[in-house]
Amino acid sequence: MWNGTPCLRVEPGWIQSSLPAAAPEVGEPMDAIIRDFQRVLVPGLTHWNHPGFLGYFARSGSGPGVLAELLTAALNQQAMLGHSQISLTLNTYAHVLPSLQRDASVKMNAILGG
Repeated sequence: MWNGTPCLRVEPGWIQSSLPAAAPEVGEPMDAIIRDFQRVLVPGLTHWNHPGFLGYFARSGSGPGVLAELLTAALNQQAMLGHSQISLTLNTYAHVLPSLQRDASVKMNAILGG
């Protein structure tokens, strides 16, 4: 169970070994699903919104952050890495494109003997 720290330590494979080998034949009550969530998944999470976790991502636990999470979940754009959607990739990395293009052209010029 969660001990209040932002980065929890569980052994690799712990979550998988804590789950049944097969999905249940019939649905389970919601309280059983929540218990499994708390018992199995939460111990293996990094708590990005924890005030003691000074990670790269901004807090999404504020009122506006929760609203933004709800809106993005409704859109279901699957932009975890930025590479699943070309527009997101280009918008995210557009600031590095000019220098990459410049470096690539210099290297290609050198390779081609220019």
